[in-house]
Amino acid sequence: VAQGTKIVSIVGPNNIVAEKTIETESRSGDAYIVKQGLAPGDIVIIGGEQKVKPGDKVDPQLTNASTQDAAS
Repeated sequence: VAQGTKIVSIVGPNNIVAEKTIETESRSGDAYIVKQGLAPGDIVIIGGEQKVKPGDKVDPQLTNASTQDAAS
């Protein structure tokens, strides 16, 4: 329901944390519908994002996010 600009942490090359500005279209439950700002293959940090900052090296634990959950 809320539109706006958000900053997300992503895992960049060599597992280094970076930030990206995204534009959201709406929210569905706990999920945001991202209108722009992410590229295919971007790895968004969804757990522990408060503990990392740009430039930190991380060991990502990948999970499958469901696009169906966001669409319903």
